[in-house]
Amino acid sequence: MMEKINFSLPEKGQEKNQKEKKLEQLNDFLKLLSENFKKENLPVKENCRIDSEKFIGIYSQTEIKKDKEEVLKKEKEWFQEENEIKIEEKRRKKEGEQLEMVKTAVLNKFLKERYCILRASLYDDIFNKVDNVICDKKTGEVICALDEVEDINGEKFKEKKEKILKKNQKGVELKYGLEIKNNQVFLKKISNLPIFYLALPPQYLEKCLLNFEPDLEKQTECEKMFFHFFITLIEKETKEIFRQKIEIEQKTLEKIENLNRNLKKFKNKDE
Repeated sequence: MMEKINFSLPEKGQEKNQKEKKLEQLNDFLKLLSENFKKENLPVKENCRIDSEKFIGIYSQTEIKKDKEEVLKKEKEWFQEENEIKIEEKRRKKEGEQLEMVKTAVLNKFLKERYCILRASLYDDIFNKVDNVICDKKTGEVICALDEVEDINGEKFKEKKEKILKKNQKGVELKYGLEIKNNQVFLKKISNLPIFYLALPPQYLEKCLLNFEPDLEKQTECEKMFFHFFITLIEKETKEIFRQKIEIEQKTLEKIENLNRNLKKFKNKDE
């Protein structure tokens, strides 16, 4: 499927400082997005990640603290660092983190009329394998979760694909979730979320990053290709679910069908 998307590969010898500059622009763009979300009372940090600290009252302070400690313990193991600032620096250098940042920024550009695309809390990212969540402004529901894999071929991709299909029988859980009713944000645990994966090889990620435009109202051709590729993946994954005749919870199935239908409208509108 990838060959049908007209991505251009980045030029060889792309300067490292250009990439660093774009990462800074992307980081600043997410800060601006988060300010917009905060004005709508959405519980996010400045990187558009759902902030577990805002859930005091939903969960006890002791439980939230324990979750944060579990997250930090995992990150110290992965990054071989004790200092949280250095952990954050190392995280930003990872391709998975950069893809998550690009995905959050670009999808909000194209879907902002109907959806908010938020990054899951670090707890849900690590323990529930959810990178992003899509919240429907019209219904107020979180309608799906997104995961990612760094390539579209090989055993790792195949394994991820099978896991995602299996997860969609009941959907995934989001401990730090939300719902919007009558313009009020309610923080809550969410179940039966359909989950889709976004696979993007490193060379295409770099191209998207280098062509990112830090303006909510401007969309580059590369961003348009990324967006169309995302929708194409969702369509393909949905067809795979129905082709394999997977037994799915009715709530999860309804969310899959509604998302697929609405994304096609955005795709047709952009063409």
